[in-house]
Amino acid sequence: VYRAFKRMMQYRNKTRPDMGEGCEERIDLNFLKWIWDYPNSKRPDILKKLEQLSEDKKVIILKSPNEVQRFLDKF
Repeated sequence: VYRAFKRMMQYRNKTRPDMGEGCEERIDLNFLKWIWDYPNSKRPDILKKLEQLSEDKKVIILKSPNEVQRFLDKF
């Protein structure tokens, strides 16, 4: 939730670099609720599906920006 709020403030009334032209940053109460509920409502099912995929594919779960950067630095 913190990162979503930070991003909202940083790009308020602007287009984020990773979004299409004319798509301004907006966050409403429903989206914040979805972010808040995600760890309990959606994540367990997604992890279960990823576990099934990992039988055939290598699945890597990166949990923080630092982990992403360390992973990318390997290449």
